[in-house]
Amino acid sequence: MYRRSKTILISGIITIIATIIILLLFIKDWLGVTGLAVTAIIWSEMAFFGGLIFVEWLSKKCEQIIVRSAVYFIILAYSSINILISIIFMMVLKWFTNSFIVIELVLLTISIIMILVSVTAGSSIAESNASTMGAVTDMGVIVGRLDKLANNPECREFSSTIKKLSDDLRFTYNSKKLPEDIEIDKAVEELEILVGDRREAIHEKMNKKLVHLNTLIANRKIATQIMQRGKI
Repeated sequence: MYRRSKTILISGIITIIATIIILLLFIKDWLGVTGLAVTAIIWSEMAFFGGLIFVEWLSKKCEQIIVRSAVYFIILAYSSINILISIIFMMVLKWFTNSFIVIELVLLTISIIMILVSVTAGSSIAESNASTMGAVTDMGVIVGRLDKLANNPECREFSSTIKKLSDDLRFTYNSKKLPEDIEIDKAVEELEILVGDRREAIHEKMNKKLVHLNTLIANRKIATQIMQRGKI
């Protein structure tokens, strides 16, 4: 990432220097809007290459697909249109200075607003994806703990029941954390503690805790159904 940004920076510096030299060699009349137009051309190139570096940095914090596609397009469009407008005013509308300034301000404002909207959307999606991955990972850990219990020789009598509960969790909606997940995690932890208990009453307690866990999983399914209906 750093190497790519460095390459963009060097390319931008070379392009800007070349542009300045070319403009100084070929522009003889600096009256009217010419000075402002030349400044706008150089600024457009700075905004383009600086924007590319900004996107490289931003892609680490936001959803890359949205940031790269949307912000790249906005920066390219702004720079291209700005350069084109500057050339047109230098060649045809040299004395319309106020109009040039207004157009430049409007174009810059629209571009900034569009970039802010794209960045906000990308950031929101990135946060949502991170939350989803966290929820899926946490549920995967709980399912793994249940699978481990099901394969434990001490739980041979309850293996089929535990496997069913594990499958119920594995194939349920788990892209979002729910309040029930805390209770389920606690119930699984109680099962794990109970398995290490060598007392004779373990079977009776195990049945009660498995029934309780089954109830929690059923409640979670109901909660996810209500949540999904609310999105429709």
